[in-house]
Amino acid sequence: MSVRCGERTQRPMRSGESFLTRKLFLTRVAPIGVLATFVAGSFGSTFARSNAAPVPAAPPPARGDARVAVLAKQYFYAGFRQSPVSATFTGYHAYDTMLDDVRPATFAAGFRRERETLAALAAIDPATLSAETSIDRTMLIHTIQEDLLRNERQAQWRHDPAVYTNIAAGAVFGPISRAYAPLHVRMAQVIARERAIPAMLKQGERNLTATDASTKQAAYTNTVGSVDLFRTTLPLAFKPVTDPQLRASFAIANAAAAAAVHSYAAWMKARTPSGTFALGAPTYVKRLEYEDSIDTPLPRLLEVARAALRRAHAQ
Repeated sequence: MSVRCGERTQRPMRSGESFLTRKLFLTRVAPIGVLATFVAGSFGSTFARSNAAPVPAAPPPARGDARVAVLAKQYFYAGFRQSPVSATFTGYHAYDTMLDDVRPATFAAGFRRERETLAALAAIDPATLSAETSIDRTMLIHTIQEDLLRNERQAQWRHDPAVYTNIAAGAVFGPISRAYAPLHVRMAQVIARERAIPAMLKQGERNLTATDASTKQAAYTNTVGSVDLFRTTLPLAFKPVTDPQLRASFAIANAAAAAAVHSYAAWMKARTPSGTFALGAPTYVKRLEYEDSIDTPLPRLLEVARAALRRAHAQ
Protein backbone atom coordinates (compact mmCIF):
# COMPACT_ATOMS: atom_id res chain seq x y z
CA MET A 1 0.00 0.00 0.00
CA SER A 2 1.56 3.22 1.52
CA VAL A 3 4.08 5.26 2.28
CA ARG A 4 2.54 6.31 1.07
CA CYS A 5 7.13 6.95 0.79
CA GLY A 6 11.31 8.31 -4.57
CA GLU A 7 10.23 11.12 -6.58
CA ARG A 8 12.20 14.28 -6.30
CA THR A 9 9.58 16.57 -4.83
CA GLN A 10 9.28 18.69 -1.74
CA ARG A 11 5.73 17.67 -0.85
CA PRO A 12 5.69 15.85 2.49
CA MET A 13 5.51 12.06 2.26
CA ARG A 14 5.61 12.12 -1.53
CA SER A 15 9.04 10.61 -1.94
CA GLY A 16 9.49 6.89 -1.77
CA GLU A 17 5.89 6.21 -0.99
CA SER A 18 5.22 2.71 0.22
CA PHE A 19 2.48 0.85 1.98
CA LEU A 20 3.95 2.63 5.04
CA THR A 21 3.74 6.13 3.65
CA ARG A 22 1.43 6.23 0.70
CA LYS A 23 -1.80 6.82 2.67
CA LEU A 24 -0.49 10.12 4.01
CA PHE A 25 -1.05 12.20 0.90
CA LEU A 26 -3.75 10.40 -1.06
CA THR A 27 -4.68 13.62 -2.83
CA ARG A 28 -2.10 12.88 -5.52
CA VAL A 29 -3.48 9.57 -6.73
CA ALA A 30 -6.56 8.35 -8.55
CA PRO A 31 -7.61 5.91 -5.79
CA ILE A 32 -8.89 8.82 -3.72
CA GLY A 33 -12.40 7.87 -4.80
CA VAL A 34 -11.90 4.33 -3.56
CA LEU A 35 -10.55 5.35 -0.18
CA ALA A 36 -12.88 8.28 0.40
CA THR A 37 -16.04 6.30 -0.27
CA PHE A 38 -14.71 3.34 1.70
CA VAL A 39 -13.79 5.40 4.77
CA ALA A 40 -17.21 7.01 4.61
CA GLY A 41 -18.70 3.56 4.97
CA SER A 42 -19.44 2.69 1.36
CA PHE A 43 -17.21 1.21 -1.30
CA GLY A 44 -19.43 2.08 -4.25
CA SER A 45 -17.85 4.54 -6.66
CA THR A 46 -19.47 7.92 -7.23
CA PHE A 47 -17.98 8.38 -10.68
CA ALA A 48 -21.16 7.68 -12.65
CA ARG A 49 -23.48 9.82 -10.55
CA SER A 50 -24.95 12.98 -12.04
CA ASN A 51 -27.29 15.74 -10.97
CA ALA A 52 -28.53 16.22 -14.52
CA ALA A 53 -31.42 13.75 -14.15
CA PRO A 54 -33.16 11.76 -11.41
CA VAL A 55 -31.16 8.73 -10.38
CA PRO A 56 -33.09 5.47 -10.80
CA ALA A 57 -33.24 2.96 -7.99
CA ALA A 58 -29.98 1.09 -7.61
CA PRO A 59 -29.99 -2.50 -8.80
CA PRO A 60 -29.17 -5.27 -6.34
CA PRO A 61 -25.40 -5.55 -5.72
CA ALA A 62 -23.56 -7.85 -8.10
CA ARG A 63 -22.25 -11.07 -6.58
CA GLY A 64 -18.59 -10.01 -6.60
CA ASP A 65 -19.09 -6.52 -5.15
CA ALA A 66 -19.10 -7.69 -1.54
CA ARG A 67 -15.82 -9.56 -2.05
CA VAL A 68 -14.13 -6.45 -3.45
CA ALA A 69 -15.40 -4.43 -0.50
CA VAL A 70 -13.99 -6.95 1.98
CA LEU A 71 -10.59 -7.01 0.27
CA ALA A 72 -10.47 -3.21 0.15
CA LYS A 73 -11.32 -2.94 3.83
CA GLN A 74 -8.63 -5.45 4.74
CA TYR A 75 -6.10 -3.68 2.53
CA PHE A 76 -6.65 -0.19 3.89
CA TYR A 77 -6.95 -1.12 7.54
CA ALA A 78 -3.79 -3.23 7.37
CA GLY A 79 -2.09 -0.17 5.93
CA PHE A 80 -3.38 2.00 8.75
CA ARG A 81 -1.96 -0.44 11.30
CA GLN A 82 1.40 -0.40 9.57
CA SER A 83 1.39 3.34 8.99
CA PRO A 84 -0.19 5.17 11.93
CA VAL A 85 0.99 8.47 10.44
CA SER A 86 -1.02 7.94 7.28
CA ALA A 87 -4.00 6.76 9.30
CA THR A 88 -4.07 10.11 11.09
CA PHE A 89 -4.00 12.02 7.82
CA THR A 90 -6.76 9.84 6.39
CA GLY A 91 -8.99 10.44 9.39
CA TYR A 92 -8.63 7.11 11.17
CA HIS A 93 -7.51 7.81 14.72
CA ALA A 94 -6.88 4.46 16.36
CA TYR A 95 -3.09 4.83 16.15
CA ASP A 96 -2.50 8.54 16.76
CA THR A 97 0.18 7.95 19.41
CA MET A 98 2.18 5.53 17.27
CA LEU A 99 4.85 5.87 14.56
CA ASP A 100 5.38 3.83 11.40
CA ASP A 101 7.40 0.63 11.63
CA VAL A 102 10.21 0.89 9.05
CA ARG A 103 12.08 -2.32 9.73
CA PRO A 104 12.91 -4.37 6.59
CA ALA A 105 10.81 -7.26 7.85
CA THR A 106 7.80 -4.96 7.99
CA PHE A 107 8.31 -3.84 4.41
CA ALA A 108 8.60 -7.48 3.32
CA ALA A 109 5.41 -8.41 5.16
CA GLY A 110 3.59 -5.55 3.46
CA PHE A 111 4.73 -6.68 0.03
CA ARG A 112 3.53 -10.21 0.75
CA ARG A 113 0.16 -8.89 1.82
CA GLU A 114 -0.11 -6.78 -1.31
CA ARG A 115 0.66 -9.74 -3.57
CA GLU A 116 -1.96 -11.80 -1.74
CA THR A 117 -4.51 -9.00 -2.20
CA LEU A 118 -3.67 -8.76 -5.89
CA ALA A 119 -4.17 -12.48 -6.32
CA ALA A 120 -7.52 -12.33 -4.52
CA LEU A 121 -8.69 -9.40 -6.65
CA ALA A 122 -7.58 -11.16 -9.84
CA ALA A 123 -9.54 -14.26 -8.82
CA ILE A 124 -12.83 -12.34 -8.86
CA ASP A 125 -14.75 -12.88 -12.09
CA PRO A 126 -15.31 -9.40 -13.61
CA ALA A 127 -18.70 -10.58 -14.84
CA THR A 128 -19.87 -10.74 -11.22
CA LEU A 129 -19.13 -7.04 -10.58
CA SER A 130 -21.30 -3.99 -11.01
CA ALA A 131 -19.91 -1.34 -13.35
CA GLU A 132 -18.96 0.93 -10.46
CA THR A 133 -17.21 -1.75 -8.43
CA SER A 134 -15.40 -2.94 -11.54
CA ILE A 135 -13.82 0.52 -11.74
CA ASP A 136 -12.99 0.45 -8.03
CA ARG A 137 -11.35 -2.96 -8.39
CA THR A 138 -9.19 -1.75 -11.28
CA MET A 139 -8.11 1.32 -9.33
CA LEU A 140 -7.17 -0.75 -6.30
CA ILE A 141 -5.21 -3.19 -8.45
CA HIS A 142 -3.28 -0.33 -10.04
CA THR A 143 -2.58 1.21 -6.63
CA ILE A 144 -1.05 -2.02 -5.37
CA GLN A 145 0.86 -2.66 -8.59
CA GLU A 146 2.35 0.81 -8.43
CA ASP A 147 3.50 0.36 -4.86
CA LEU A 148 5.09 -3.00 -5.61
CA LEU A 149 6.85 -1.43 -8.58
CA ARG A 150 8.15 1.51 -6.55
CA ASN A 151 9.04 -0.21 -3.34
CA GLU A 152 9.56 -3.91 -3.92
CA ARG A 153 11.14 -3.76 -7.37
CA GLN A 154 12.79 -0.33 -7.20
CA ALA A 155 13.18 -0.45 -3.40
CA GLN A 156 12.76 3.28 -2.94
CA TRP A 157 12.74 2.83 0.83
CA ARG A 158 16.39 1.79 0.41
CA HIS A 159 17.34 4.66 -1.90
CA ASP A 160 15.40 7.80 -0.95
CA PRO A 161 16.24 9.36 2.43
CA ALA A 162 13.13 11.54 2.26
CA VAL A 163 11.01 8.47 3.02
CA TYR A 164 12.04 8.76 6.66
CA THR A 165 12.08 12.55 6.82
CA ASN A 166 8.50 12.55 5.61
CA ILE A 167 7.40 10.04 8.22
CA ALA A 168 8.92 12.20 10.96
CA ALA A 169 7.40 15.41 9.62
CA GLY A 170 4.03 13.84 8.87
CA ALA A 171 3.87 12.33 12.34
CA VAL A 172 3.66 15.77 13.92
CA PHE A 173 2.10 17.79 11.11
CA GLY A 174 -1.02 15.64 10.95
CA PRO A 175 -2.08 16.32 14.54
CA ILE A 176 -1.48 20.08 14.34
CA SER A 177 -3.16 20.52 10.95
CA ARG A 178 -6.39 18.66 11.76
CA ALA A 179 -8.59 19.60 14.70
CA TYR A 180 -9.94 16.08 15.25
CA ALA A 181 -9.42 16.30 19.03
CA PRO A 182 -8.77 18.98 21.66
CA LEU A 183 -5.34 20.59 21.31
CA HIS A 184 -4.00 19.15 24.55
CA VAL A 185 -4.93 15.64 23.39
CA ARG A 186 -3.15 16.13 20.09
CA MET A 187 -0.16 17.56 21.94
CA ALA A 188 0.10 14.36 24.00
CA GLN A 189 -0.08 12.34 20.78
CA VAL A 190 2.73 14.37 19.23
CA ILE A 191 4.86 13.85 22.33
CA ALA A 192 4.42 10.08 22.05
CA ARG A 193 5.38 10.12 18.39
CA GLU A 194 8.33 12.44 18.90
CA ARG A 195 9.79 10.04 21.43
CA ALA A 196 9.90 7.39 18.69
CA ILE A 197 11.35 9.59 15.93
CA PRO A 198 15.08 9.25 16.80
CA ALA A 199 14.94 5.44 16.65
CA MET A 200 12.91 5.52 13.43
CA LEU A 201 15.48 7.77 11.71
CA LYS A 202 18.34 5.55 12.87
CA GLN A 203 16.53 2.58 11.34
CA GLY A 204 16.19 4.62 8.17
CA GLU A 205 19.95 5.13 8.09
CA ARG A 206 20.44 1.37 8.37
CA ASN A 207 17.91 0.75 5.59
CA LEU A 208 19.39 3.14 3.05
CA THR A 209 21.98 2.00 0.53
CA ALA A 210 22.80 3.86 -2.69
CA THR A 211 21.25 7.28 -3.34
CA ASP A 212 21.72 9.29 -6.53
CA ALA A 213 22.83 12.91 -6.37
CA SER A 214 19.50 14.47 -7.36
CA THR A 215 17.50 12.44 -4.86
CA LYS A 216 20.06 13.14 -2.16
CA GLN A 217 19.89 16.90 -2.71
CA ALA A 218 16.09 16.99 -2.73
CA ALA A 219 15.89 14.86 0.41
CA TYR A 220 18.53 16.94 2.19
CA THR A 221 16.71 20.18 1.42
CA ASN A 222 13.46 18.65 2.62
CA THR A 223 15.07 17.43 5.84
CA VAL A 224 16.73 20.75 6.66
CA GLY A 225 13.37 22.43 6.19
CA SER A 226 11.71 19.90 8.48
CA VAL A 227 13.98 20.91 11.36
CA ASP A 228 12.18 24.25 11.44
CA LEU A 229 8.86 22.44 11.71
CA PHE A 230 9.99 21.04 15.04
CA ARG A 231 11.86 24.08 16.33
CA THR A 232 9.39 26.79 15.31
CA THR A 233 6.04 25.56 14.03
CA LEU A 234 5.23 23.00 16.71
CA PRO A 235 5.94 25.26 19.70
CA LEU A 236 3.70 27.91 18.15
CA ALA A 237 0.94 25.40 17.45
CA PHE A 238 0.89 24.21 21.06
CA LYS A 239 1.38 27.61 22.69
CA PRO A 240 -2.26 27.77 23.89
CA VAL A 241 -1.80 24.59 25.97
CA THR A 242 -1.04 25.61 29.56
CA ASP A 243 -0.80 22.24 31.31
CA PRO A 244 2.68 22.37 32.95
CA GLN A 245 3.30 18.63 32.78
CA LEU A 246 2.41 18.46 29.08
CA ARG A 247 4.55 21.49 28.32
CA ALA A 248 7.54 20.02 30.13
CA SER A 249 7.18 16.67 28.38
CA PHE A 250 6.79 18.39 25.04
CA ALA A 251 9.90 20.51 25.53
CA ILE A 252 12.03 17.40 26.12
CA ALA A 253 10.50 15.25 23.36
CA ASN A 254 10.45 18.05 20.80
CA ALA A 255 14.06 19.01 21.42
CA ALA A 256 15.16 15.39 21.00
CA ALA A 257 13.13 14.96 17.81
CA ALA A 258 14.48 18.20 16.32
CA ALA A 259 18.02 17.13 17.15
CA ALA A 260 17.42 13.73 15.55
CA VAL A 261 16.13 15.29 12.33
CA HIS A 262 19.09 17.69 12.28
CA SER A 263 21.49 14.79 12.82
CA TYR A 264 19.79 12.83 10.05
CA ALA A 265 20.32 15.75 7.67
CA ALA A 266 24.01 15.86 8.57
CA TRP A 267 24.33 12.11 8.03
CA MET A 268 22.64 12.46 4.66
CA LYS A 269 24.87 15.34 3.58
CA ALA A 270 28.02 13.36 4.36
CA ARG A 271 27.04 10.42 2.15
CA THR A 272 28.61 9.97 -1.27
CA PRO A 273 25.90 9.77 -3.96
CA SER A 274 25.79 6.99 -6.52
CA GLY A 275 23.40 5.68 -9.14
CA THR A 276 20.74 7.55 -11.12
CA PHE A 277 17.15 8.59 -10.60
CA ALA A 278 16.26 7.72 -14.21
CA LEU A 279 13.42 5.21 -14.36
CA GLY A 280 14.00 3.84 -17.85
CA ALA A 281 11.30 3.49 -20.49
CA PRO A 282 9.79 0.14 -19.35
CA THR A 283 9.32 1.32 -15.77
CA TYR A 284 7.99 4.70 -16.89
CA VAL A 285 5.38 2.98 -19.08
CA LYS A 286 4.23 0.95 -16.09
CA ARG A 287 4.09 4.03 -13.89
CA LEU A 288 1.86 5.78 -16.43
CA GLU A 289 -0.42 2.76 -16.54
CA TYR A 290 -0.68 2.29 -12.79
CA GLU A 291 -0.81 5.95 -11.73
CA ASP A 292 -2.87 7.50 -14.53
CA SER A 293 -4.30 4.60 -16.59
CA ILE A 294 -2.43 5.92 -19.63
CA ASP A 295 -1.56 3.37 -22.28
CA THR A 296 -0.50 5.78 -25.04
CA PRO A 297 2.83 4.69 -26.58
CA LEU A 298 5.79 6.76 -25.43
CA PRO A 299 6.68 8.05 -28.94
CA ARG A 300 3.16 9.47 -29.25
CA LEU A 301 3.35 11.05 -25.80
CA LEU A 302 6.64 12.66 -26.77
CA GLU A 303 5.04 14.09 -29.91
CA VAL A 304 2.20 15.56 -27.87
CA ALA A 305 4.64 17.05 -25.35
CA ARG A 306 6.82 18.61 -28.04
CA ALA A 307 3.77 20.09 -29.76
CA ALA A 308 2.63 21.61 -26.47
CA LEU A 309 6.12 23.02 -25.90
CA ARG A 310 6.13 24.61 -29.33
CA ARG A 311 2.75 26.21 -28.65
CA ALA A 312 3.97 27.54 -25.32
CA HIS A 313 7.07 29.05 -26.94
CA ALA A 314 4.93 30.67 -29.64
CA GLN A 315 2.78 32.52 -27.11
